[in-house]
Amino acid sequence: FLENCQEKYDFILLDAERDAYLNYWVHLQNMITHRGGVLIVDNVISHAAEVKDFICEVKKDQRFMTTTLPIGAGLFVVTFRN
Repeated sequence: FLENCQEKYDFILLDAERDAYLNYWVHLQNMITHRGGVLIVDNVISHAAEVKDFICEVKKDQRFMTTTLPIGAGLFVVTFRN
């Protein structure tokens, strides 16, 4: 689905196999590159080691603003800069 999706989404919740997040990012970033697009990634505090590379990669992309919220197991919020 991610490889073929051409749609833009206002909100995406990512709570899947953490070892695939880097591969997902290639596609997800294109799905939220519009005003108001938000990606929320769950379990980033409880599984920090598993998502470290993914978070570093996202933070490198200056098109996006990010923050980590200490809610539950941790939420990583990615929004498109407009």
